[in-house]
Amino acid sequence: MVLCAVLGLALLVTAPFTESSPRAQTQHQELLDLYLYHFLLFVDWPVEHPASAKTITLGVLGRPGASLLFKHLHGKPIRGKTLFVHHVTCVTEIDRDWNVLFIRRSNRSEAAEAVRRLKGSHCLTVSDIADFTKLGGMVEFVVTHRNGPSGEAHKEGRTTKRFRIHLNAVLEAELRIRSRLLRLSDIQGNVPDGKTNLP
Repeated sequence: MVLCAVLGLALLVTAPFTESSPRAQTQHQELLDLYLYHFLLFVDWPVEHPASAKTITLGVLGRPGASLLFKHLHGKPIRGKTLFVHHVTCVTEIDRDWNVLFIRRSNRSEAAEAVRRLKGSHCLTVSDIADFTKLGGMVEFVVTHRNGPSGEAHKEGRTTKRFRIHLNAVLEAELRIRSRLLRLSDIQGNVPDGKTNLP
C-alpha cells in the first residue's frame, strides 16, 4: 500500500498541474483530489487527537457553490479510516478538531485568518494559494502554467516539485510527515533542534 502511494505521488509530481484555460479548471480539481488523497497517506496525527479514530475529517473553505471540490473523496477509505469532507464558506465555521483544512485559492483574503484560528491545534492546513506557506500555512500545492510560473517554457525532462511544506508549522502542530513525501517537496524552514518526529 505504501509503495503504491509512493509511486502514485512520484507520477503526480511529473504530471502537468496547470490553470491556463477554462477547460483546465476541471482537470485542476481532479488533480487536487489526487494530490490531497495521496498526500494524506503520508501524514500522521497525534494519538490524542479528539477526532474519531475511525475517521479523517477534511474541511474545505470555499465560496458558495464550491462544494464540488473533493466530492469524490467523501466516504473514501484511507489507511483503515473513512475520509469525510465538510464544506464551509467562512472562517467562523472552521472546526479546530478537523484533521485537515483545505483553503481554496478564491479565498486568499481569508487564508491568514484561517491559519490563525487553527494555531495550537493539530489541523493540517493545505492550499493551492500561491505563497500559502508565507502566510503561515503548512502545505502548498504548487500550480504551474504551461509556459512556466514566470513565462519561461519548462525544459524537457525537468522535474518540478509540486509540494511546498512549511516544516516549522507542521512541527508546531505536532504532525508527522513521512520522509518519502518530504523528498518530493520543497521544504521551507528548518527542523528545530531535538525535533526528530519526521520519520
